[in-house]
Amino acid sequence: MTMVRLRPDSVRRLTTVSILAGLGILTGAFIVIGISRLVYPFDVGHYEAFIWTPASMIISGKNPYAYATRPPFIMAPYGPFYYLIIGLGIKFFGLQLWFGRLVSITAAMACLACLARLTFILTRSWRAVSLALLTFLATFPLQAWIAVQRPDLPALALAWSGLVLLIGFDDEKDRITPRSVAIVLLFAAAYFSKQTTLIPVFIGLMHYWLKGRRRSALFVLFGTVLLCLAVMIVLNRGSGANGYFWQHFAYALQLPLTYSRGVDMAVTLLMIPSSLVFLGIILFLLYRLRSVILEDGVYYSVPRLLVGIYLVVAVVQAVTFSARYGASINYYLEAMLIGSLAVALAWDRLRLTGYLKQWFYPVAITLLAAAGSFQLARVARGEYFRWQALPYFKEVVATLGSSVPPHSLCISVYPELVTRAGHAYHFDDFGEYVNGWSLELQKVYESALRSGRYAAIILHGTDESFSIPGYHRALIKTPPPSKFYDVSLYLRNPDNNGFQENASGTFELDR
Repeated sequence: MTMVRLRPDSVRRLTTVSILAGLGILTGAFIVIGISRLVYPFDVGHYEAFIWTPASMIISGKNPYAYATRPPFIMAPYGPFYYLIIGLGIKFFGLQLWFGRLVSITAAMACLACLARLTFILTRSWRAVSLALLTFLATFPLQAWIAVQRPDLPALALAWSGLVLLIGFDDEKDRITPRSVAIVLLFAAAYFSKQTTLIPVFIGLMHYWLKGRRRSALFVLFGTVLLCLAVMIVLNRGSGANGYFWQHFAYALQLPLTYSRGVDMAVTLLMIPSSLVFLGIILFLLYRLRSVILEDGVYYSVPRLLVGIYLVVAVVQAVTFSARYGASINYYLEAMLIGSLAVALAWDRLRLTGYLKQWFYPVAITLLAAAGSFQLARVARGEYFRWQALPYFKEVVATLGSSVPPHSLCISVYPELVTRAGHAYHFDDFGEYVNGWSLELQKVYESALRSGRYAAIILHGTDESFSIPGYHRALIKTPPPSKFYDVSLYLRNPDNNGFQENASGTFELDR
């Protein structure tokens, strides 16, 4: 049997076609999904509007961490820098979701640019850059979190921008420069966007230290720590007993951790075709690297060593943090980003040593593009069902607007349903008050609900057996969504002037 051998020029053409096709298909799909989410008027399922109240407060000079137990009842789980960014959008454009979603898209582009830059710095190969970009574009966490008003991608973009400035200028002397100050500011901004974004800081410090740039390492360490501490102390002093430190540390430690949940989420992620291809490529490259090590001995550079450490720590962090109740697949964004860089570096190392067949690259590119496109098609299908649900949410808003007086005070799991009807809302990040993680917060919510001061309440679900004392379910004629989240609108009864506790001294919703 005669084996078919591809000539080098044929392999190059096949590689070029695979790269262009893969990048074109995935980028095109991302554009379509991004536009769909940008113009969709309501939440896409990630509780985006809970960013609004703390963002509005911080842009007006108020401390958003001072209202956990007093009106308007805010639990602000993210850092002040992200709230400041969203606050700018609210200041200039009012309450809307498209600005924060545009920030997310811009941050995703910045992450891709940082990934491309770091890959090129470490490999000097545009084919490695293309492999890294395609790998990250094919990952489900990025596809699920693109164009969403949440801080995950902005925080990563800030942290990786700091890494690019840090790693990209190894030829400089060990001295403090304006670039060092910029690195500190970027790391601090990343932390104050989402406080779990810490791994890049330690990777940057290790890079400086192992490169012998001890002065630079100490400046970045103490500069970042002191700046973050100073801001946290200021925020805490102006926020009271249930303020910044309590919300971000004491309360956060009370959140239930179920490691089986973290494992289940990891398994669910691995069952996605693009994740299987991603994992298969990594395992194959590791197997081939084993041959390199056995025959040529261990070879590494400081950046490549740190990439490996970063990947392991990021995966452990993702599994651990996703075990918290309420966590989602977004905690794998960082692991997927550094994993994409690791794939490119491993491929480049094997290419240079000749331990990899020429066909591997176009095959890997094709598999990534196919698996990523398949998953993006499923995401696009979700967009279709979201738009199918639009009439239902519009009727909820219209019914609320016509049923209660203008500028009434309400409670809603999705605040934009209330604000679009011309009303105000309390209990930002509603779930923090009703899940029993803090007895104090639960009592605050129950006391407010007993007062009967809220004209309407919007909660998850359409179970007709579920009821709230003092309220009645509004009739929504449009059928509820079948493949998207649904809600029910409860209107205050005319005779509701507050109601009493039950025999046990607590308040319960009736089912």
